[in-house]
Amino acid sequence: MNANYKILNRLILFFVACFMMTATSNTQTLVLDFEVPSTSDEFTGCGGGFGNVFPQGIVADPDPANPSNNALKMIKVNPSEVWGGICNLNDLNIDFTTDNELCFDFYEEDAAGGTLRIKLEESVKDIATTWVTDFTTSQGWNTYCVNTNIPTATDDPDVMTGTTAAGNVYQRIVVFPDFGTCCTDQCYYFDNLYVNPITCPLALSATSAICGANTTGMDTYTATFSFSQATAPGSLVYTITPSAGTLSLISSDPNFSTSGDIVITGIPEGTNITLDITDGAMCNLSETIISPTCEPPVSITFNVDMNCPDPTDAFTTVHITGPFCDWCGGGFDLMDSDGDGIWTGTFDFPANSNLEFKYIVDGFGSQEELVDDALALNGTPSNCAPITNFFDYANRELIIGTSPITTNDTYGSCFPCGTVLGCTDPNSITYNPSATMDDGSCLYEVSFSVDLNCADHIVEDAAAFTDPPTVVTITGPLFGWHGSGNGTDLDDSDGDGIWTGSLQLPAGPFTFTYMINNWAAKENLIDDAGAGGTCVGESGADFANRIYTITTTNMDMFMDTYGSCSACPSACPPSLSLTGTNTGDGSDADNVADNETDGNLSSDQTIAGTATVDYDSATDIDLLPGFETVIGAVFCAFIDGCGGASADDENTNTLQESNEENTSNKK
Repeated sequence: MNANYKILNRLILFFVACFMMTATSNTQTLVLDFEVPSTSDEFTGCGGGFGNVFPQGIVADPDPANPSNNALKMIKVNPSEVWGGICNLNDLNIDFTTDNELCFDFYEEDAAGGTLRIKLEESVKDIATTWVTDFTTSQGWNTYCVNTNIPTATDDPDVMTGTTAAGNVYQRIVVFPDFGTCCTDQCYYFDNLYVNPITCPLALSATSAICGANTTGMDTYTATFSFSQATAPGSLVYTITPSAGTLSLISSDPNFSTSGDIVITGIPEGTNITLDITDGAMCNLSETIISPTCEPPVSITFNVDMNCPDPTDAFTTVHITGPFCDWCGGGFDLMDSDGDGIWTGTFDFPANSNLEFKYIVDGFGSQEELVDDALALNGTPSNCAPITNFFDYANRELIIGTSPITTNDTYGSCFPCGTVLGCTDPNSITYNPSATMDDGSCLYEVSFSVDLNCADHIVEDAAAFTDPPTVVTITGPLFGWHGSGNGTDLDDSDGDGIWTGSLQLPAGPFTFTYMINNWAAKENLIDDAGAGGTCVGESGADFANRIYTITTTNMDMFMDTYGSCSACPSACPPSLSLTGTNTGDGSDADNVADNETDGNLSSDQTIAGTATVDYDSATDIDLLPGFETVIGAVFCAFIDGCGGASADDENTNTLQESNEENTSNKK
C-alpha cells in the first residue's frame, strides 16, 4: 500500500486553541486542507521498514460535526516500526520568516490516545532534519499549535536540542502517529495544516519616577511601570538592571492578572533603572526610567480659618488629608494654640510636585465641601479647588516648587470669612452694593440697531422668508445659537427698515450674528472677512461672525448694516435739476413726491393738479421761468436737505388759480 495521494492548498480562516500558547490570529496561511485537488503534494510512508504507516487517500471527514469536508487518512499497521510515519514528496512552503506558529488538526480513533510527533525538514532531497516537537493526543479531532520561537527538546539524533523553527522555511513535514509504540492497525486522520503570526500578548511602559523626599542631598526615588497582557503567557521572568531597589507588585501579579503596576522602590538618585520581562518564548520587553533630580523636601505651612466653617458643626481636631497619605483620617494634625480660630501645621512634601489635599475635622468626622465654590465665580472655576467633577467632590491643590509655601485658607470655602460674592460695578444693571468680591456676574444694558434697507439676504428657508422680515434676531454662542423668541429679538415698529433693541451682556468679547424669521435667513459677512472688515471677529470658509468688546463705557447703540461692515450707501443726490410735469409718485392717495438734495435744486416743472410735491434742499431752491402749479396742486419748499421736513410736517400753500407765473422765486 504505497499509493501516493495529492494534497491541495486553500486559504481558510478559523480560530484555534493553541497547545503551548493561546493566541488569536488575524492572518493565517493555509498549507494543506485536502478540499480541492487543484494543487497537490504526494504523501508516502516514511521511516524504518518503509514506515509501516500508509496513507489511505483523501476521504470524507470522519466527524460530521467538523466543518472540514475532507481529511487525509493513514493507518499504522501491526506490526510496524515505532518511529513509522508519513511525509510529503513534493516541496511545501512552510514559512516561519514572518509567521511564528504552526497549527494542524489530528484525529485518532483509539480511545487510549498516544504521542504524536511532528518533524520539519529543510529539504526533500537530503532529509536535513531541523526541528521536532511532540503532542499527547486524545480520541477524536484535536487542534494542535506550537510557538516556533520556543526551543524544542528532542531525542532525535538528527536534531540539535534547543533548535527553534522561527526564521526558517521548511519543505517537508513528517507525521509520526503514536510515536514510540506499535499498534493494531490503528487509523488516524490529518487535516488543516497552516501557519500564522502570533504577537507578544504583553505590554510594558515606563510611567513615573517620584523622589522619596525623605532626606536632603542624595535621595532615593520610586519607579512605576505599567504592565498589561492580552492573554495568559507562560511563567514571567523579571530582571532589574542595574540590580537596585526593591521590586513589588502593588496592584496585582502580572503572572496571574491582565494588568498591574510594577513598582521599584529605593532606587538611588542618579541611577537609571531598567526593567526587563520575558516569558521564555516570544516576549522580550524592556523599559527604562531616567532618574529624576531629587530636591530636598519643601516645608508647607497650612493655615485654615475655622471661625466661619461651612458646615458649622462642632469639632475638636482639624487635619489635612489627601492621596499623599491614602486619605488618612489623622497623622497630619493642625493646632490652634492661641485660640484665634486659625489652625496651623507645617509638614514636608516632595519638591517639584503637585499636592492634592483637603481639610477634615475629627478624623473624617466631617470634611469641607467645596463643590459649590468650584463654580462660584459665575460659572468660572475658582483656583481654590481645581480637582473636581463639579458634582460630588472638589479638592484643593498646591503646586510645589523648591521654596516653602504658606497657605491662608478658609474651611469649606475658597474665600475669606464674611465674603459676599456679587457684582461690584455701580455701572452694571446687576450691581450688588453688599458684595465684597466681584464674582463676574455684572451685566450691562447694550443697545443694538441693524439697517436692513440695503440688505443682501442669504436665505436658508425660502418658505419662511419674508421681505420685509417678520422679526430680526441677534444670536450667537452666548445664547446657544437659538432662534427667535428668547429675549434677543429686535423691533422695527416705525417701519423704517432699521431694527433696534437692547441686551443684557457681560463685559468682554461678544460674538453674534443677525438672522431673519427664526433662521429663515442669516447675514453673510464672509466677503467682509476676506476684505478685512473690522466688524468680523471669527470666520472660516463658510461662516463669519461679528464680535464686539463690551465694556462699561460703550453701552450705547451699536449701529450695524445687515450683511455688511459698512453703512448703507446714501440715496441723497448732491444736486437736482427738475423739468417736465410732476404728477407725484402715486405711492399714496395724495400722490406725494419728495425731491431732496443736499445741494442746489433748480426746477422749471409744472406741478399737476392732483400732486403733492416737496422740494427740499440744503442750500437753495431755484424756481426757473416756466415753473408753475395748477389749481388743486400742493407744493412745499424746505431748506433742510435730505431727510428733512415734508408736506405732512409744516403748513402748505395750495394754489387755487392756474396761469400764475413764478419766476426766480427762492424760499
